[in-house]
Amino acid sequence: MRTQSSSSGAALVRVLAWLPVGALTYHLKDTVLLRSGGYDLVAQLLHIERSADLSVWYKLALFRKEALLVGLLLPLSLFALVRWMSPRHGRVLVGTLGTVALVILYLELKTFWEVGTFLPFSILSGGIWQAGRQYGNDYMNIGSLVKFCILIGATFLFLWASARFDRIDRRWEGRPRRAVYLASVGLLVGLAGVTWLPQVPPNPYLSNVFVSSMNSFLGLSSEAATTREYEGRSPRQLLDQYRDLTRSPLPNAKSAYWAQAAGFDVLFFVLETAPAECLDLTASTGKFPNFEHLREHAFVGVRHFSTYPYTVRAVFSIYSSWYPSHSTHDFIEALTEVSRDLKAPGVIRSLADQGYSTAVFVPEVTENFDNDYARFKALGFQRQVVPKDADPLAETSPVAGDQRRSWRRTKDLQVLGLLESDLRRTIRSGHRYAYAFHPQYSHGPWPNTSVHSTLDAICQEGRAIFQEEDRWMGRILQLLEGEGALDRTLVVVTGDHGFRTSTEYPEFLGGTLNDVSYRVPLLISAPGVLSSAVPIQWMTSHIDIAPSVLDLLGVSRERDLELGSPIWNPQLGGRTTFFYAQEYLGTDGFYSNGNIYMLKYIFGGVAAAKWTGKLEFAPSDLGKPDRALADTIRATLVRATSIQAGIARAMIPSSFDSAFSTAPRAGSQKGEN
Repeated sequence: MRTQSSSSGAALVRVLAWLPVGALTYHLKDTVLLRSGGYDLVAQLLHIERSADLSVWYKLALFRKEALLVGLLLPLSLFALVRWMSPRHGRVLVGTLGTVALVILYLELKTFWEVGTFLPFSILSGGIWQAGRQYGNDYMNIGSLVKFCILIGATFLFLWASARFDRIDRRWEGRPRRAVYLASVGLLVGLAGVTWLPQVPPNPYLSNVFVSSMNSFLGLSSEAATTREYEGRSPRQLLDQYRDLTRSPLPNAKSAYWAQAAGFDVLFFVLETAPAECLDLTASTGKFPNFEHLREHAFVGVRHFSTYPYTVRAVFSIYSSWYPSHSTHDFIEALTEVSRDLKAPGVIRSLADQGYSTAVFVPEVTENFDNDYARFKALGFQRQVVPKDADPLAETSPVAGDQRRSWRRTKDLQVLGLLESDLRRTIRSGHRYAYAFHPQYSHGPWPNTSVHSTLDAICQEGRAIFQEEDRWMGRILQLLEGEGALDRTLVVVTGDHGFRTSTEYPEFLGGTLNDVSYRVPLLISAPGVLSSAVPIQWMTSHIDIAPSVLDLLGVSRERDLELGSPIWNPQLGGRTTFFYAQEYLGTDGFYSNGNIYMLKYIFGGVAAAKWTGKLEFAPSDLGKPDRALADTIRATLVRATSIQAGIARAMIPSSFDSAFSTAPRAGSQKGEN
C-alpha cells in the first residue's frame, strides 16, 4: 500500500526549514568578502574608489552561485522529494540535511573568521579534542553559539509548522495548488536571476562558498597538484632540482665562520607566538635586558621568517633545515605509516652523532599531541623532558583564560627548573650538549585582547609576557656564567610563528601571507666569535638556522640535504624563499627576484606584489597577475612542494642510511668536531 504523501502546503512549509541554511550561507559569503578583501577587489576592478560605494546590485552579483544552488536548485529538489514522501520521512530528510548543513557552515564560518580558510573535519576534530589546543575555550563565544542555536531552532520551528499543516484538511487542489507552485518557483527563480544581471569582472570571489566549505569539511577540496617529473629521483637529484628552482647557494661550502665556535655547547630558546612586531630584538631598547645582552655578540635576523604559522611544522624547519609539509598530514605523520623509526637530518641529529647530549624541554605531555614524541625523536632528540605531574587535560579544562595562562606559567617554570638542573649536571660532567627549551607562556591569544584592540595595545600585553620569559633567560645566563660556560655556549633565540587568528589579533585578515604571522625574531649568540652584533638585512628563513649553527661548530656530518644556508651568506638575498600555510591559512607563497607571490586555495586566486621589506598583500593584488604569471606561480609551488615531499622520504631509515652513506662534502673536514 502506497504511503500517504505530504500535502503541497506542508511540503512548502517543510522546505522553508532550509531558509536558515540560506541565511547562514549568505552570512558566510559576506564574511569571506569582508575579511579577505573581496568587496575591495571588486570595487577596484570596477574603478570605484571605495568598496563602501559599491551598489547593492554589484554586491548581490557576488552571491550569484550561492543563490542559484542554495536558493533555487536545492530547495526545488527538496520540494520534489518531500512532496512524494510521507510527512514523517519528509521532516526527517529536511531536518537532517538542514542541521548537518548548518553545523558544517557554522564550523567553517568560525575557522574562516579565525584563520581565513576552511578546514577539513580531521583538523577541526583535533583542534577541539586534542590537548593543548583550547579551541572551545579560546576561540568560541557565547554570542556566536546563541545565534547558531537560533538558526537550529528556526529549522525545527518550520518542521513543527509543517507537521501542523499535515493535520489540516487538504485544500490545495486544482488551480490554487498550481498557483502556489508557480508563485513559489517564480519567486525563487526571480531572486536567483537578479544576482546574474549586474556585469562583474571575473574574479576569484565569484566562487561558490557553500560548495567550497562543504568540500573542505569533507576533505574533498583539491590540494596543489604534485608533479610526476621527480618520481624515482634520489634525494640528491632532488636537491639539484631544488637548487635550480630556488637559486640557493647549495651545497654549502665552508663559510667565513666555519668552526669558529668548535666545541661549543648549544641552547635553543624557542618562543611560542612571537611576532617580531611585538618582540623586536634588532635594537637595544632596555625592555628585554637578557635577550639584548645576547644580542651584543649575536647574528641578528632583521627580516627572519617562519616557514609555517603552526608550531610543529615551524619547529621541524628550525631543526631540520627543511620546509615542512604543506598538505593535511605532515611528514612525520605520513611517513610513520612506513616506518616507526624515522630519522630527520639537521642540527640535533648531527650533534647527537658527534657525541652531544640532546634533549628538548617542554612543559606538556607530548606523546599523543601532534605526533610530537615521534617528531622530536626523529629530529635526533635523545630525551624529551616534561614535568612529572604534567596534566594533558589541564590545558583544555573549562577555566578562564588567565587561569590557563597561569597553568602554562607554572609548567614552564617547572620545566625551566629541570633544564637548570640538567645544565649544571651536564656542564660539570664535561659532556657537550644541545638542549632546546620550548616555553608556552606566550601562547596566544594574550590577555586583555578584544575586538577593539589595536596592534600596539596587543603588543603591549605581549611584551609583559616576553619580559617574564626574558627573566627566565636571565636565570639561564646566570647559571652558565656561574659554571664558567657562558663564553662557550651558542644561544639561539627565535619564535615559532606570529599571530594566525583574529582572536589573537582582531585586525588579522586570514587567508593571506603577512608579516605579523611569519616574521619572528632571531638571535644566534656566538660569544668569543663576534665582538659586536651582526645585523643580517636580507631575508632569512627557519631553514637557515640549522646550517648556521652547524657551520659555527664546524660540523659537516649528514648535511648533504640541507635546503637552507648560514644566515650570513649574502647569496640568500637572491634566493627564492617559500612560505607555507595551505592547511592553516589556506595559502602558500614565495619571495623571488624582488617580488612576493601568493596562491589562495579556496578561491583559486593568485597575487603578486613588489617586495617592500614586509610580507604583505593588498586585496587588489589578487587580481593583478595575468594568466601566464598565475600559471608560473602555481607551477613553482607545485615543483617546490613535490621536491620537498620527495626529499622528506630520506627520513625512512633505509633511505636515510643510503642518502648519507657517502663521505662528507669536499673541504669540510677541517675543524670538524
